[in-house]
Amino acid sequence: MVYAKELGYNIKHLGFAIRRENGFELRVHPTLIPDTTLLANVNGVKNAVMVDAHPLGQSLYYGDGAGAGATASAVMADVMDLIYVITAATPSDVPHLAFVPEELSDTRILSSDEMTSGYYLRLTVKDELGVLADTTRILSDNGINIDAILQRDAHKSGLVPIIILTLPVLEKQMNEAIKQIEQLNAVTEPVVRIRLESLDE
Repeated sequence: MVYAKELGYNIKHLGFAIRRENGFELRVHPTLIPDTTLLANVNGVKNAVMVDAHPLGQSLYYGDGAGAGATASAVMADVMDLIYVITAATPSDVPHLAFVPEELSDTRILSSDEMTSGYYLRLTVKDELGVLADTTRILSDNGINIDAILQRDAHKSGLVPIIILTLPVLEKQMNEAIKQIEQLNAVTEPVVRIRLESLDE
């Protein structure tokens, strides 16, 4: 992740729950986030939850995510949920290990193709004229806007790493673009991609 750090990003394993106009976006994955954000500086056994709500805006809840006390608290919370499910008068009406407000129960969960995020792309290509132009054309044809490009000198093998950061786009569009990029003769390896979030929405 040397290249990502050069561009001012850190990588964290994050879970997202985002309410979109057409449903809920739920995902968990490694994510590039700006190294100036509070979440980028949560390390060790610490965990954090960021909530973005109207009209409060962003707030962060930070504390231990591992260790005796934190683990015991999580285990007991699960035990209490199980007891509640087992002893409920009408178990079918009780969400399993979760709380789902009635007004959200019919809200649609978006498929992965419908999810939106920015992307970090790393390409390994032959040192040939026009490779970058072909790549940017494919991204443009698929409605993907580029935020930054980092191109390094060729390795001794003659291969060149190209790093591209994109603005948020539907995953369906990114899947198609990557498929086309990997078909270019100059691209020697599968494209490495990591989701990217600015956390400023």
